Amino acid sequence: MSTSVPPGRRADEPTLDALGAELRWILLVLATSAVLMSMIVLLMYTEPGAPWGAVVTAVVGCALAATAWLIPRRRLAPMEPGGRAEPLASARTLRSLGILVMVVTEVPAVVGIVASVLAAGWLPAFVGGVLATGAMLLLGPTKMRLSAWKDCLEASGARTGL
Repeated sequence: MSTSVPPGRRADEPTLDALGAELRWILLVLATSAVLMSMIVLLMYTEPGAPWGAVVTAVVGCALAATAWLIPRRRLAPMEPGGRAEPLASARTLRSLGILVMVVTEVPAVVGIVASVLAAGWLPAFVGGVLATGAMLLLGPTKMRLSAWKDCLEASGARTGL
């Protein structure tokens, strides 16, 4: 019988690949929802609306993208060297970090929709949707990014067990 569990690892222990597959679906759903929310607003309004809505959305979206870029650097502290590898705790840390980054990158789409309603036009929702989707796909938890985050946890020589 063939399994995808490496030798010496229990079947219920998390792996970086399993964590990436779990977070990939959340990332795709949130990125799609940003696009769909923007599309609904694009169908509601025929005019671009007041320009202040797009400017506010762009400023808030760029600030939130910068925040999402900085979150891993602020939240990931290297683990103590010599400690026992705890894959469940490490996976929990990486999972919560990935979800936090995705939530922060989703907010520009919501800001764009609110600004579209207030500005009576489609342009803020379009700007918010583009910024949210772009930030989510660029900064969200991909396999490469999860591996880099794991390396941050292991920077002092500790092992995560993932």
